[in-house]
Amino acid sequence: MLTGYSPLLKQGKHVFVMVLPSVLHNNDHHAACLHNCVPGDIPPHRRSHVAAVLGHKLLLHGGYDGQRHMDDTWECDLVTWQWRQVAAVGVPPSPRRGHAVETVAGRYVLVQGGYDGERHLADAFVLDTKTDTWLAVDLEGELCQVILAEQWPDTKAL
Repeated sequence: MLTGYSPLLKQGKHVFVMVLPSVLHNNDHHAACLHNCVPGDIPPHRRSHVAAVLGHKLLLHGGYDGQRHMDDTWECDLVTWQWRQVAAVGVPPSPRRGHAVETVAGRYVLVQGGYDGERHLADAFVLDTKTDTWLAVDLEGELCQVILAEQWPDTKAL
C-alpha cells in the first residue's frame, strides 16, 4: 500500500514507484524498469494519495494537487500500462488526502480517514473493483462484516 508521501508500493516480490504518469517497477532484485504508460487519460499530478495493487491493476485514489483535495479513482493496468479513470457508482469517499487503504479478498479496496483541508476524517468506504461500486461503511452501526455481507453476499472471505 502507498499512503501519504511514501513513494513505494510493495506487492510480494514486486516494488512499484509512481512517477505519474509512469510507474517504476522492480521485481525481486532485477533491474528496475520505468514503464511509460500508454498515451491517453492519465491521472493529474498529486501528493498524499493512496494506491494499492490488486492482481495486475494498480489503483490510485484521492490526494492533493497543491490547490484542491481530490476524490477521483484511477486504475493502471500493469500489463498494458494504460490508465483509466474509474467511473464508479454508489457512495464514494469525499475529497481527501493522507488517508489509508487496504485490499480485501483480492477484490475490494477499503479507504479510510484522511484530511479534507478543514478536518480529519473518521469514515470508511469500500470499492468493489469488479463492479466499480463504492459503499460507505457505517462505522458506528452494525459490524463492517455484516454490512459488506448484505451488499455483496459473495464476500465470505471477509
